[in-house]
Amino acid sequence: MEEAATSGGAETTATSGLEDAEEASDGSTAQDFDTDVDTESSASTADDQAAEFAVPPAEEVCNKVDWGKDTSEVKNNDRMVPVASSTLVLASGAAILPHPSKLIIASTFYILLFGTPFDHSVTAATGGEDAYFIACNGWFGVADGVGQWSFEGINAGLYARELMDGCKKFIMENQGAVDLKPEQVLSKAADEAHSPGSSTVLVAHFDGQFLNASNIGDSGFLVIRNGEVYQKSKPMVYGFNFPLQIEKGDNPLKLVQNYTIELEDGDVIVTASDGLFDNVYEQEVATMVSKCLQADLKPAEIAEHLAAKAQEVGRSAAGSTPFSDAALAVGYLGFSGGKLDDIAVVVSIVRKSEI
Repeated sequence: MEEAATSGGAETTATSGLEDAEEASDGSTAQDFDTDVDTESSASTADDQAAEFAVPPAEEVCNKVDWGKDTSEVKNNDRMVPVASSTLVLASGAAILPHPSKLIIASTFYILLFGTPFDHSVTAATGGEDAYFIACNGWFGVADGVGQWSFEGINAGLYARELMDGCKKFIMENQGAVDLKPEQVLSKAADEAHSPGSSTVLVAHFDGQFLNASNIGDSGFLVIRNGEVYQKSKPMVYGFNFPLQIEKGDNPLKLVQNYTIELEDGDVIVTASDGLFDNVYEQEVATMVSKCLQADLKPAEIAEHLAAKAQEVGRSAAGSTPFSDAALAVGYLGFSGGKLDDIAVVVSIVRKSEI
């Protein structure tokens, strides 16, 4: 469980990691579809019963970005015949798994409230204190509400979901805006979030050529190219298991770390909360992604495999993991195994599409 904190602080680099996953766990579901305009997030709406639990499950979105590349012409009988230009397409899918103990708590609450048996897939979709969004035109993000707030009776997951819902709303309201930046979207969402608690957060946008990302805390991303980790974010922490985070009233622009990375056809972006990166080594993530691509799995299915593997490792009390390595490095001698936690994963694949 991470510690809560207010704004300001230092920055260090942590580790990431994984092993091959054979099956997705029962707590995560996937739903695939392609759209250029629809948006999805893990945030609940005012119309949902038991709003803390009624959140959409994992999904897949295909976003075509208007960035003409490789446009050419051929000469045919002295006439110039235009050849279809290519557009880079970002296909994204997500999976989310809560800490297993939160399924038990949610089930008890639901039965007391409604007097009927509880569908665990509903709680799985909420992801505990984790949240994500995928929006049109190459936008996506993850947030991880800091669990330490639960000792004060506060569900930080509500704040995390407000951040993600606010990002999605602002993006949809400004679809025609030129040069809209992730830090601007994050700042606006933070201004409008009112729930107590704090959260790590990452917001990213693919403009057809560059991935632009803004990060606060130890959620993060890997860019995988040809089966290897090509680029990655650096976790921002005060110390061991103590990430930078924002809460109501903070100015994220004072904390945010920005990235700009040029992407190519075939690149894969894995964006996730620390529930993945504490349990799975980054090269193992890359290996799993490569095997999933060879099996022709969709982004949401890949995200499910990664989340399920992270939870499997998190349940283990033995073996080396990125979290146990970090614990040993700061003096927690004899610590081994994973860290059971909420897990949110967004997988995005860059593809070329002829138009």
